[in-house]
Amino acid sequence: MAFRTPFRTLAALLIAGSCAACASVTVPPQAPPAPPAFRNGMPAPAADLTRWWDGFADPVLGEIVAKVRRDNLDLEAALARLAQARAQRRAAAADLGPTVTGSASATRNRTSAETGFGLTQNQFQVGFDAQWELDVFGGRQAALRAAESQQTAAAYDLADVLVSATAEAAQSWFDARTAQARLTLLEAQLVVLERSLALAQAKATAGLVSELDVRQAQTLLAQTRAQRAALAQSRESALNALALLAGEAPGYWHERLTRDQPPGPPLAATGAEPPELAYLAPWVTHLPPLPAAGIPADVLRRRPDVRRSEAQLAAAAAQRDVADAARYPSFPLSGSLGLTALTAGDLWQASARTWSLAFAPFATLFDGGKLSAQLEASEAQLMQSFAAYRKSVLTALGEVENALLTLQEDDQRLDDLRQAADSARASVELALAQYRSGLTDYTVLIDTQRTWLSATDAFVAQQGQNAGDRVRLYKALGGGWPGEMPLQENAR
Repeated sequence: MAFRTPFRTLAALLIAGSCAACASVTVPPQAPPAPPAFRNGMPAPAADLTRWWDGFADPVLGEIVAKVRRDNLDLEAALARLAQARAQRRAAAADLGPTVTGSASATRNRTSAETGFGLTQNQFQVGFDAQWELDVFGGRQAALRAAESQQTAAAYDLADVLVSATAEAAQSWFDARTAQARLTLLEAQLVVLERSLALAQAKATAGLVSELDVRQAQTLLAQTRAQRAALAQSRESALNALALLAGEAPGYWHERLTRDQPPGPPLAATGAEPPELAYLAPWVTHLPPLPAAGIPADVLRRRPDVRRSEAQLAAAAAQRDVADAARYPSFPLSGSLGLTALTAGDLWQASARTWSLAFAPFATLFDGGKLSAQLEASEAQLMQSFAAYRKSVLTALGEVENALLTLQEDDQRLDDLRQAADSARASVELALAQYRSGLTDYTVLIDTQRTWLSATDAFVAQQGQNAGDRVRLYKALGGGWPGEMPLQENAR
């Protein structure tokens, strides 16, 4: 009876501690308030962007994306991080249960013979030890929640890498296509300028024009030819970046680009007629219509980087609970069960059985403020994670708004440049006809050709820019993954 009151007191403390542990469960963080709609978006349901690259109707792009999503090295690293997080979560779950160890020994001892006789003695032992700590204040449950949140964060990190790698691959391919389109146009332009130079030289020989016309034609030809090296370098750099994304050495995609190259420019046998823009069709990218962005709340749920930041915030909150529980007493239980005998045959006798059970609570009475400092550090880390989470939300919304605005402006600019290129081409044809008839001098022809070259190149460059802007919008909307990342194996 003398021990009943302390036992009841201890039981009450255990129950109270268990309730306190239940109360410390971290509430999932709430996203900062999002606007009801995007300022530059259409009020329509969000489009399905799981396979947004199919909208470009480019089979080479589909092949590239498939390889990048299979062999990208950043994806391999993200998969390894996810596997690591899964293993750490299993380890944290194992801490909630008991730890059981087994041991066995056989010893042979002999006492000293100086007393006149010696004694040899054998001893055989087999036993099992068990340890378990009561999670009274919820520290181990909090550690498990932290590990589960880190696993979730690793899964969304994999999704974010998948989204980024896909977008970067498409962007590199469009950069290479644009550079090749401009190179193709440049070759056609060089043919035109070479024929214009030959025409000027023929007229100068006949005394119809001055040597100045010839010099001006030579200058424009040389200036245009000088652009070839810069465009070729841009194409090679984009293809090398694409090879790296696919986990291959530089040069992997060069043969595919060369194999798809169209034939030479369809210019007339005589004269200097500029080629039509339709000639660039093999290299000009098909631009799909702008997708519906949906509402900001849907974008936040779809963005894997925002979901990852949310999971990291939940992990930081759980780690704060771990640091808080560490300040309170621990209640470990330990026990052992074994067999001890002087001979191996006696191990299985009832008299050889041994057991023990221990309950040894302990608490830190003084540590110089170490545990309190660790709690303050975890709370500061929680504040950092919360700030990072809010920033990820605002960044996501800003990226979508900027991408929508940029595309609206760029599509209008592309239409204007197309009209300018068509008009400049018609001007070159008219100036060339007048020059042949002697109705205008070569300076006018040179000026109209320069305008045509500049307008056509600007159109092709802007067309590539619009393709890249669409890729950035798809990435900003979280396109390129199903929208929910499974936590099972082979999540890709």
